Amino acid sequence: MLHTFLEDGRLELDNNAAERALRAVAVGRKKRQIRAGARRPPRAPEEPGLPVELPTLVDLESCARASAALAGAVSRGELPLGQAARLSRVIEATRAGFETVELERRIAALESSHVLDTGA
Repeated sequence: MLHTFLEDGRLELDNNAAERALRAVAVGRKKRQIRAGARRPPRAPEEPGLPVELPTLVDLESCARASAALAGAVSRGELPLGQAARLSRVIEATRAGFETVELERRIAALESSHVLDTGA
């Protein structure tokens, strides 16, 4: 490229003229994209609100009742399977948390009774 520039004096050392010419095309495209985005209506939610009443998750029993309510709603066709699966994962994670807390409580009780039995 440098040899071509040195041999032909009509060539410019930089390409500013070409970049300026292309800039108008790029800026115009960006403006069109922005305008198109401004005209686009907001996206509707994927699924409607929850059509089934679920209990508040406060213990293991409420998790079991919520899972049963989800299964019933799916079987009656009131709740799409995808939405039920997502809710089921939340219920399952909450249930696992309750079980962990309960297990820790039981272990602590066993350890304290073991300490009392051994007299340590």
